[in-house]
Amino acid sequence: MTSARRLGLIGFFKLDSAFIVLSGGLGEDGLPNGSSLSRVEQAARLSDGKQYVIVCSAYSVHKPPLRTPSNHLVTECSSLAASLRSKGVEHSLIREEASSYDTIGNAFFSRLLFVDPLKLKNLTIITSDFHMPRARIIFEHITQLTPIKECIALDFVSCGNGIDGAALRERVRKERVQAENYSKLSKNIRTVQDMHRWMYTHHQAYTSCSEITRETGDILNSY
Repeated sequence: MTSARRLGLIGFFKLDSAFIVLSGGLGEDGLPNGSSLSRVEQAARLSDGKQYVIVCSAYSVHKPPLRTPSNHLVTECSSLAASLRSKGVEHSLIREEASSYDTIGNAFFSRLLFVDPLKLKNLTIITSDFHMPRARIIFEHITQLTPIKECIALDFVSCGNGIDGAALRERVRKERVQAENYSKLSKNIRTVQDMHRWMYTHHQAYTSCSEITRETGDILNSY
């Protein structure tokens, strides 16, 4: 394995497993914030060269996207990918999912772009403690939408929150409400087509005809 990684030959081997790292946001410097860094460090510790590492999110709709001094967009997944590389994860294992703006999108686009095409069978979702209950509900649902191309085994690994105080209290409260809402919604969404239709006609972050309700106050420190 070591020699293969050194030669950059990982892509030649068939991998059927992946870590999916959900972004928790970036700092003003464009680097992973506390939540994201905790998730990246967990993925780097667990990675042994036998799995892809999929990093999720373009940016959050609750904050303006960051830009480089040359005015290029900084995506959350590209920043997390750079952090993973700095911690020794082989670049050929990393996949960037830059189509999503929220947890539902993380799960949906990860499936469309990576899980189904790569025929992945084992997924380990990595996120913070405060985020894990809702992430679990969403990923368990979206990975089982028909048509199911592979029987997928899911595992979930939580890590430190990276935030505290009012930001954490407000985010935990929001997570609880959103988890309940998604559980109700999911009962009427059974196929990939159902989810696609709902996202692009009802989800504020993806439909083209709605005003986005953006967070303000302390909770912004959790994004």
